[in-house]
Amino acid sequence: MSRRFPSRWWTETVRIRERIRRAARRRRTPPDTPAEVGREGERVAAIRLAETGLRIVARNRRIAGVEIDILAADLPRNEWVVVEVKTTSNGSPGERRVDRHRLRRLERAASVIGEDRAVRIVIVAVDLRNTPPDIRIFEA
Repeated sequence: MSRRFPSRWWTETVRIRERIRRAARRRRTPPDTPAEVGREGERVAAIRLAETGLRIVARNRRIAGVEIDILAADLPRNEWVVVEVKTTSNGSPGERRVDRHRLRRLERAASVIGEDRAVRIVIVAVDLRNTPPDIRIFEA
């Protein structure tokens, strides 16, 4: 009887899910500065995207002069996902802060990334006022 070992992708997915579970159990203090609010929002968004089946490739990567908050791979659809995270802790909708200029910059980075496969742009709005945080995902 031959034993089938899990693939590398499956092993990494299991590790990511375990990290997500451990991070959810940890107690976190509320963020104080705007930079901490942004980092916390990106962390929460990365966890949610990993739960939906995306593989997080990079965070805070600069491509074509544009900082991409999260770069993920959607393996079943064979495409890259460029994610812009907007975090708020005061109740204003974060998705409204993505203007036309920012979308054009993201499109410029996506055109560089998309040489080998399709690319889609996703906006993630995170509201940290509630526990657990409210997360809204929009396709651009």
